[in-house]
Amino acid sequence: MEGELWKTWRGVFNPGFSANYLVGLTKGIVENTKVFCEILGELSQAHGQFRMKNLTDNLTMDVIGKIVMNEELGSQRHSNPLVDGLRMQVKWCTFGPNANPIKRYNPVRPLVHWYNSWRMNGYVARRIRQRFAELKQSAKNDEHVGNRSIIDLVLSKY
Repeated sequence: MEGELWKTWRGVFNPGFSANYLVGLTKGIVENTKVFCEILGELSQAHGQFRMKNLTDNLTMDVIGKIVMNEELGSQRHSNPLVDGLRMQVKWCTFGPNANPIKRYNPVRPLVHWYNSWRMNGYVARRIRQRFAELKQSAKNDEHVGNRSIIDLVLSKY
């Protein structure tokens, strides 16, 4: 992206890089991190040692969901269609030197990718429509919108 197009989108996202905006995100990040710490405590008492990959992935997705969509995905405690779809999509991706040729040429693979894309796109589209309606309503009522998500910054352009 270059020139005027870059300037336009940089202007849209510029507020998302301000110090006040970033400080406003702290509460959501801390809340998700508290849940993560609780889970670590529960698992360490119950099992001693355990793998943390999925736990940190879930924390990351919850924080991203909060920042990008102002959505509590809750994937640390329960299943979420967006997170599950993304995790399954990555699982079925084949790339790199260790790519499994059987998995790569599996005839089911394109269907799995289509299904996961459909699930994730549907989830995000519903959230965007919902948030757009909320923003329109708050504009009609001349209400101030609190800490805005990245989706809010983009939708405010339209």
